[in-house]
Amino acid sequence: MQHLFKPRHLIRSLHLALALTVGTLFMILGLTGSVNVFMTELEEFALPKVSQATARADLDRILFEVKARHPDKNHGWTLTLPGHDRDYLWLEYLRPKETEGELYAPLRVLVNPNSGEIVSETFWGRTVWSLIYEIHADLLLGKFDATLGRTALKTICFSALLIIAGLVSGLWLWWPKQGNFGKALTIKTKTSWARRLYDIHKTAGLAGFILLLVISFTGFAFAYADEIESVVTVFSDVQARRNRPPPDLSSHGEGAMIGIEQVLTIAARTFPEARPRRIRTPANAGGVYAVESRLPGEANYRAPRSRVFIDAYSGTILATENPRQFTAGETFMNLLWPLCSGEALGLPGRIIWALSGFLPATLWLTGLLRWRQKARPPV
Repeated sequence: MQHLFKPRHLIRSLHLALALTVGTLFMILGLTGSVNVFMTELEEFALPKVSQATARADLDRILFEVKARHPDKNHGWTLTLPGHDRDYLWLEYLRPKETEGELYAPLRVLVNPNSGEIVSETFWGRTVWSLIYEIHADLLLGKFDATLGRTALKTICFSALLIIAGLVSGLWLWWPKQGNFGKALTIKTKTSWARRLYDIHKTAGLAGFILLLVISFTGFAFAYADEIESVVTVFSDVQARRNRPPPDLSSHGEGAMIGIEQVLTIAARTFPEARPRRIRTPANAGGVYAVESRLPGEANYRAPRSRVFIDAYSGTILATENPRQFTAGETFMNLLWPLCSGEALGLPGRIIWALSGFLPATLWLTGLLRWRQKARPPV
């Protein structure tokens, strides 16, 4: 009876309990995460190929035509320029009336950046690839109710801590008692099926241990960034925040707002070596333009943090963010998303991250089969 309270038995019981409770979720998150890494490319896969040789169409004209098709959508639009993970110009309207009540379901308009032709209009969650992303984020519960989806998102992100506990307990169980790592790392070829399952399980766990820890922690941060930031600020100041403009910014003026092309020209004076990636138009008469550009070497490709906030009437630069001037705390917080998606390491990182999504399924299936073998009474 005393062996039940020995550390190894307790850790093994914990490892098993975590596998049987969050193991299935771990597998689902891994497989859907693999797809999500290349979601944008998959969304564009069936569309006509875009020529890279011609000049880009005027963005102001494109936005005018899109707004003319959707006159009720008169608040801010987000334009994501071609590059990195997409060939098309993407325009998104965050809160359309058609999907109000859902957690996240913007209207997405895809435009040929050369001709200005609108080639696709969809709502998030109405395509296969965005639906897979929704499974990853909230198990589709956000499609039915925003509050339910938000609760599911926070629960899934919190489960990342349990997944981390499962990974660490697995490493503890594998760790050789006598320090004989050569033997512990050996994969036996001529052995029983049961031993082969164990070897596959331990090899997959060891191979992906660090990577799965990073992905799990950054996944936790997706819903608990504020809690992480509160700890980080003990050691380093954090003022610049992802997806949040500096406080108290507003435009002042009357008449027509300046256009997107002029805004890009103004932003380029601040970051001449940066490549513009995203433009957010003013949400109302007092709103501001935000231009997000990527400096060479910046970890964020999809949503870079070299940002310029511009008065929508006068063109005055109201505020800027330069990731090269971030504090240590701001740099740490800024790395969480690109480490979760793999884009911090460019295309090779995204490929590795996508392949790593199959590791949870491998761990869960081999662990389950091994557990059933050991639980089976001897013949």
